[in-house]
Amino acid sequence: MTSPAPAPPVSAPPVSAPPPAAPPPAALPPAALPPAAPLPRAVRMLLGDLHRLPGQRPALLRVVQVTDDPDSSARELADAAALDPAFAARLLQLANSAYYGRMGQITAIGPAVSALGAETLRGLAVTMALGLSGEHGPLPHGFWDRAATTAAASRLVAPRVGADSGDAFCVGLLCEVGQALLFRAAPEMYSTLLAAGNEAALAAAELEWCGTTNGELAAAVLGASGLPAQVCRAIARHQGVAPVPGQSVSFDPLTRALRAGVLLARAVATGEVDEKTSDALAAVVGGTFDETIMRKLALRTAAHAAALSATMR
Repeated sequence: MTSPAPAPPVSAPPVSAPPPAAPPPAALPPAALPPAAPLPRAVRMLLGDLHRLPGQRPALLRVVQVTDDPDSSARELADAAALDPAFAARLLQLANSAYYGRMGQITAIGPAVSALGAETLRGLAVTMALGLSGEHGPLPHGFWDRAATTAAASRLVAPRVGADSGDAFCVGLLCEVGQALLFRAAPEMYSTLLAAGNEAALAAAELEWCGTTNGELAAAVLGASGLPAQVCRAIARHQGVAPVPGQSVSFDPLTRALRAGVLLARAVATGEVDEKTSDALAAVVGGTFDETIMRKLALRTAAHAAALSATMR
């Protein structure tokens, strides 16, 4: 089978100066902003040389290529996954987790691939290719717990917005890749930005600091890794920054699933399952969500995330 051409990379935004923008919807208190400083060299390297980041694990990039080929078979995907022993072991561990309900029943790569699905394999392959599986350096506190919760939440709401559940799981799993890379580039500085407390304020602080958001950085990295444009677009737009006044923004179903998943995951993490959160979710998904429905969704998300997170660190 001829390997498909990788999807065109998503261009990283210019980093020479922060772009002019409307006032952020939730202003970060001045005391929380780091002092003005030149763009860290590590961040400049990430933005200027993205194509080298995934190249350390070529077998994993082969997995991404095969999952993006509509003509590939389950056997071809299993063969590609088996080329990286650490990745194959992770697949078996996840396929036998409580989340998939087959604990101890799957002992071979082929059945594991069938149980997980191509989109989940794609997401795991990219995180491992980027060295984000935990053994290659520090990650932001709670990174994998948030990834598991957002992935579970995005998959749960996907049918409500007409998005593919597998793709929604993938973008939920990958949406904080940019945070992890920025954290590794400048841990102390970025830890200060993470104290912003919500996605819109964090995005505004990131733009002031380095001229890009973690979502845009993740989209550029994942595009360089060969992920489809619709996956990269959803991740680039997941942070919930308000549109320019007077302009309307129409999101595609996958982006809506991810934005809803982020809201639901935050509600699970903070315990803030209230009318305000329900209204925010309804604005993204459509329809109405009373607190009873919201609590049911939060409980299901928490249960699914707990089953996932232990095997994804």
